Formats: sequence, structure tokens, C-alpha cells
Amino acid sequence: MLASERIKRVEVGGDEFEKQVWEWKEKYGGIITNQIKRLGASCD
Repeated sequence: MLASERIKRVEVGGDEFEKQVWEWKEKYGGIITNQIKRLGASCD
């Protein structure tokens, strides 16, 4: 996401980078889990 905006992680700063990581996780984390479940994998 940052690369598409031509921004490096070190330019953003630690706190802002962590905030963006959590936003990405909220948006895409469920998609990844659902894909794994559809493949029949158990995440126990």
C-alpha cells in the first residue's frame, strides 16, 4: 500500500506505520481467513 503511494516505511514513522498495519488487517484479515477455510484448512 505504501509502495503504491511511493512512501517508505521509515518516512512514515513507527506509530503511523503501526496504525496503517492495523487498518490493513481490519480490511483484509477476514478475507485471508475465509480463503484458508474455503481451502479446507483448519487454523487450530
